[in-house]
Amino acid sequence: MSYETRKRYIFVISRCVSSISAALTLLILRCILYVYFPPETSSYWLYAVVIIADNISFYSLQGSYIGMAILLYIGVLHPVYFSRRLTVRKIYILAVSNVILAILISVPLGAFQTATYIPGPIQCESHHCAPVVGLINFVIVSLAFSATILILIFVFICLSFHIHQSKKIGSYTSSQTLHHARIRLGWTLTAIIVISLAEGIPSSFLIGLKADSVLNTCNNFYQADRLVQITVFTSIDSIIWAIVLILDPLASVIFDHSIMNKVTHHINRSQVYYAKFLESMTSNESKNLPE
Repeated sequence: MSYETRKRYIFVISRCVSSISAALTLLILRCILYVYFPPETSSYWLYAVVIIADNISFYSLQGSYIGMAILLYIGVLHPVYFSRRLTVRKIYILAVSNVILAILISVPLGAFQTATYIPGPIQCESHHCAPVVGLINFVIVSLAFSATILILIFVFICLSFHIHQSKKIGSYTSSQTLHHARIRLGWTLTAIIVISLAEGIPSSFLIGLKADSVLNTCNNFYQADRLVQITVFTSIDSIIWAIVLILDPLASVIFDHSIMNKVTHHINRSQVYYAKFLESMTSNESKNLPE
């Protein structure tokens, strides 16, 4: 991989890792912990680790989106700075800083999120502390989504304008390359908007629900409609998150011609090796047959 290519794909790899880890933590939290290790009988630290890991994946994913957009902006509109002054070391520092910032946000927030429904070293009762934690989490997530969407929209507009200028001066190759980059950026922007709506709309309704510690043990039959609301909102959020997190790495491969060519090359080589393997197995079997 060339030096310039390494610059472009550091945040691509970071995005894929964050996306996969977010999908895994979502699966573990919603499909394993909630089912086989309910909060009423489980350990605080078990849930805290998974929730903090989920938060780190989410915030590092947002940072990866922003990093990719900024690198695309610099590479297109400031190519001299990108090639001469923006080193791989600087990009690695930005990528590591993104993860560190995600950890700094996620650890205290995840610890209090866990304490809202599981007793542990941090006490957060449902009537006063839990609504405040929910509101703080909603504000931070909203700010993260808003910053990501605004930056992606800005880069998308700049890229579209630059493509228009390239077509006017007759630079077909440049405009085609930028067109593919704009498609990738458009997919990313669409995915972020869909996720933000799936996360924001249910969260805004859940914040308005009256806190009640009885709901934690599901003993209040006459208020079960509130539990149904929470379940429906959480299910919609989980389904949309799962779909987007599965499609996101696939879209990154499909819309990126360089990566797609590499994947196609490796698939073709694998097919050749598999055909040779079958041929060798067939020849060995024919030799072992009695005459």
